Amino acid sequence: MKSILFILLALQLSVPQHENVTKLIDAVSVQQYDKVECLFTPDGYGDFLSICDSYYRFEVIETPEFSVHSFGDRMMVRSVPIIVYPDRDTTQRFESDLVFLLNSKGLIESVTYALDTEIVNAVQSHENWPSESQLAVINFMEEYMTAYAIKEIDSITGAIDQCIFLPGQRSEFQDFIQGFKKSSLMADFINVSLADVNVTKYPHGGEVYGMQFKLNYFTSNYNDSGYQFILIDVNNPSAVQICASFWQNEPDPDTGLYDMSYL
Repeated sequence: MKSILFILLALQLSVPQHENVTKLIDAVSVQQYDKVECLFTPDGYGDFLSICDSYYRFEVIETPEFSVHSFGDRMMVRSVPIIVYPDRDTTQRFESDLVFLLNSKGLIESVTYALDTEIVNAVQSHENWPSESQLAVINFMEEYMTAYAIKEIDSITGAIDQCIFLPGQRSEFQDFIQGFKKSSLMADFINVSLADVNVTKYPHGGEVYGMQFKLNYFTSNYNDSGYQFILIDVNNPSAVQICASFWQNEPDPDTGLYDMSYL
């Protein structure tokens, strides 16, 4: 935790000066979050605190080499490798990466967990897709995954719930969400991941993309999974719109997974 606070302060100084992290070691106390609050927008600081509170503790694996991407008038800083300790049993741990999105003023407006490198590379392998659209798709999936991890899913799932329109899917999705909420209330930690990700571009024009993936989560007392397809409009990357979503507890035995051919 201590290292992550120093990294956040270094980000404010500018990425090329990240070596200043070492100079800030004596300036920030682990528990004095108010000393880094000035680096965030209110929402970004809320994200940071939620991630801090989600686990017993986490620490940076090593001094990270940031990858920096222009994202409209914002900046995406990827990726800060961390080790997460979900509870006091320090023998249990897992590795992840954090992603910071900075606004035009240099303030951190969101903090998310990073997708697996293989998924990011697969999206960015489409050279005919605009780089800003690629980042918008990646950012949406990371925000969606992180919303589950920090138990703040209503803002996203509420919009998605209004989009599901194949027979029987709404109740399946709502049951999954209610099961997640119930189990997360009693859980010491939540680990969320996306697997079997396939991203395709909508063939009828504009920057519209479909994401098909398996959502997995496990907690200290429960685990579950489901398959989802989400269609998003990223023509305005700073205000992504959810156009449609399909949900399946399991692949259909006859037709498999739903995709944009069902639109």
